[in-house]
Amino acid sequence: AEAHDFEKAIKHYEQAILYNKKNPEYFYNLANAIQEAMNLHTGEEAGDEMAEAEHSKREEEALTRAQKMYMEVIKLDPNHHAAWYNLGYVQEELQLFDSAIRSFSEALKLEPNDKDAIINLGNTYMNSEKFDESIIQYKKAIELDSTCVMSHYNLASAYHSILDIKSAMKYFKSAIALKSDYADAHFNLGICYQDEGAKLKETGKDKKTMLEFYESALKHYKEALRLDSGMEEASEAIELLTEEMSREG
Repeated sequence: AEAHDFEKAIKHYEQAILYNKKNPEYFYNLANAIQEAMNLHTGEEAGDEMAEAEHSKREEEALTRAQKMYMEVIKLDPNHHAAWYNLGYVQEELQLFDSAIRSFSEALKLEPNDKDAIINLGNTYMNSEKFDESIIQYKKAIELDSTCVMSHYNLASAYHSILDIKSAMKYFKSAIALKSDYADAHFNLGICYQDEGAKLKETGKDKKTMLEFYESALKHYKEALRLDSGMEEASEAIELLTEEMSREG
């Protein structure tokens, strides 16, 4: 669909609401159209700094308007699961994390096994730096669908955030087992191996195992770069770790 199609839809639902303010679906469809139009514009090149600032401003205005429309849906129909879910998504984008947590939680009261809502609730907890809560949500998502790569990857990231490196490694590995070409998972698993090597370096003991960790880190950095040749952080990590290993070797 083109942007003008969504603009036409926006005008259509605005007109419909003028005639009937009691139909929640009119507000819901209007909010969806606003989001879709925004998503199409988001993919456009913003250009210079001033253009980017204007672009960000328009995006925030669209999200704020969509939020208002989803709230209107919920006033008319408090059990509208999709409105609660989309409201949470919009609020997360606006960085209204406490509000997003409430909205995703309300969506889950209505549909407790909504995996996407569970993952997004976990993501919002992560963005709020409430890592223990995010871990609970990602584990729930894995219980519902053990083949969901994103749940494994996000759980690994949450563990890494609380410096539980061994658990992080476990779930980065399980993400890779599900999706072997997942460049970000390879890169972050490399970071975990390097972290483990750095711990041993600090103790001054077991240099052999330290270098083995570094070799594993290097292997995953290289695989990440092979899968995504534009990953500059992997290229930098390879260079820095290779230099360190030559000094240690």
